[in-house]
Amino acid sequence: MIIACAALSLAAPIFTACSDDKNDAPALSAEKVYSGKSLDLEYSGEEMDGKSVKVTRNGETATLTLYSTLDLAAVPGAGIINSVQGPGVIPGEPNAMLQVNLVASGGKYTFSGTQEGTYCSYSYSGRLDDSSLSLDIDNVVLKDKTLADTEWTPQPYIPSTQGLGAPLSSPLSLTWTSSEAIDLGNGMELDTQQVADMLANVPLIYDKATGENASLAQLIARYVKSISFGADGNVSAIYNTVEGGNRLDTETTPVNTLQYVLPGSNRLLLFVDFRSIITDILDETRAQVSTSTLLSTIESLLNVVQPQLSQGFPFAYSSDGSKMTLSLPQEVATPAVKQIISSLLSDKEVAQALLQKIADNPAAAEYLPVIQNVIASLPKVVEATGSITLTLNLVRVQ
Repeated sequence: MIIACAALSLAAPIFTACSDDKNDAPALSAEKVYSGKSLDLEYSGEEMDGKSVKVTRNGETATLTLYSTLDLAAVPGAGIINSVQGPGVIPGEPNAMLQVNLVASGGKYTFSGTQEGTYCSYSYSGRLDDSSLSLDIDNVVLKDKTLADTEWTPQPYIPSTQGLGAPLSSPLSLTWTSSEAIDLGNGMELDTQQVADMLANVPLIYDKATGENASLAQLIARYVKSISFGADGNVSAIYNTVEGGNRLDTETTPVNTLQYVLPGSNRLLLFVDFRSIITDILDETRAQVSTSTLLSTIESLLNVVQPQLSQGFPFAYSSDGSKMTLSLPQEVATPAVKQIISSLLSDKEVAQALLQKIADNPAAAEYLPVIQNVIASLPKVVEATGSITLTLNLVRVQ
């Protein structure tokens, strides 16, 4: 009897420990999606919002699927577009999958490991229970480092010495072909390439910082300070904004808003988190154009570029080390620009607001009759458009 009691007393701690270990393992659903407040996600040490992680458990292992869904319902004043898939957490992978081993610890499951992805390698670690998931993606390194740790700035704008001729240097190049010409009235016409050159180079846009008109190319050169490509796939843009009258403030795109990969020779895929960009557009322009018109235009544009939201916007890029061009090909640019123009022209208030703004500006008022004819011609010109391309010209800073 004494021996039996002694054996039981020795076994008791063992059974107790086993029972504690089992109780330490929290209950976990077979499948659960973490997003919003239930997901704490960091990429390269910085918070990453707007993403989702689906956890599918199989015993002591689990599959984590990392993705995002673009839903304008999350944007104040929006909510008119169906949810569509957006860019993933890992650059170039709309649905990155991690196979992890779950270890019970402190009332949660922990996991960690390394992954060799399609375009980059990285490490990960996390903690989860049935109500929350914390996930850190660190040590991200792109496989193709051609642009890693490089910084670029828009090519300076140098106007032509021949009046309205092609500029000697410009950060922006536009091409536009259409079988229809712009009717200027009095028997005069402009082909669409001439219009594209005017849109890029003629000073028709009022610049609040200087109080003078500027061209689109001039504004890019003036307001975009730099574009940097990180080794972890992040793109950072530094730009000027006008605050408090004509005072310029320098801002930087939020970390993890723009990402890139290089899938092949002279190709670049850009991934854009449109949530914050849409919010900025609404904040900046709702005073000039009705919110409903803006949202309708944004919705129609996003529907056109829906494949690029998750798969990335394809750019052709060319660089000699000191200069670089990034060109959005016509198969993407053409339907997107056509949709924007068509959506805006369908709202008479937009056209009236534009004409009124031109009429109120003494420097641009002389162009009003011409612009009225251009607006009247645009629907048929857009319908007959064959191709539109946009090219950004950059020079190396470092």
